[in-house]
Amino acid sequence: MPAWTQEKPWSRYGCGATGEAGAPTGGSTGAIGRGGRHADDMSDSPLLGQTVVVIGGCAPAVREIARRAKQAGAQLVITDRRAGPLEDLADEIGVEATDCFDEEDADALEAFLGSLPGHVDHVVLGGGEPGCIVRYARREMRDGGSLVLVTTTLPAVVGQLAAEVAPVRVNVITDGPAQAVASTAVALMIDPSRTGVVVSPGTPCAGSGVS
Repeated sequence: MPAWTQEKPWSRYGCGATGEAGAPTGGSTGAIGRGGRHADDMSDSPLLGQTVVVIGGCAPAVREIARRAKQAGAQLVITDRRAGPLEDLADEIGVEATDCFDEEDADALEAFLGSLPGHVDHVVLGGGEPGCIVRYARREMRDGGSLVLVTTTLPAVVGQLAAEVAPVRVNVITDGPAQAVASTAVALMIDPSRTGVVVSPGTPCAGSGVS
């Protein structure tokens, strides 16, 4: 089972900074606990104490979002379908847990979401079926949390999605330079007034602005 559902869960849920590897579940190849940043490095961090789950985390722009979220103090869970790049990224930035599965496999994605401990604050989706994430958000995410969808296929329905999952917020970032996408994603996570927006990095936020 994933590291966070074992007797010693990952750090946000009451253990030390490092979890333990587990056996596969729900079509995944298992999760690996990781060490996080020391608390002394996180003063003035806007995502301090918040949990961010990054799905499809090894795509270039999404990988940069993971880095920025960790720098902002987040407790981070990342997934990808490729074990090698996922391991490399986790070792580079230091995360609480990883899980390796194909995010395009709806059953595996549902199983992963169902295995997460307690509530999370933000989910970044860099691939896979958004319907799974929307259902999860309605059931489990913290009020005022956010879904950040990195895609070019959903801008027309972002307002509808935001209305469906409120008070969880939903925003879409279209393709752009990785650094700009990452800074935009973190800005959207920490701004409680932004929901139902479609952002093209390098331009002002625009969209339905559903509140």
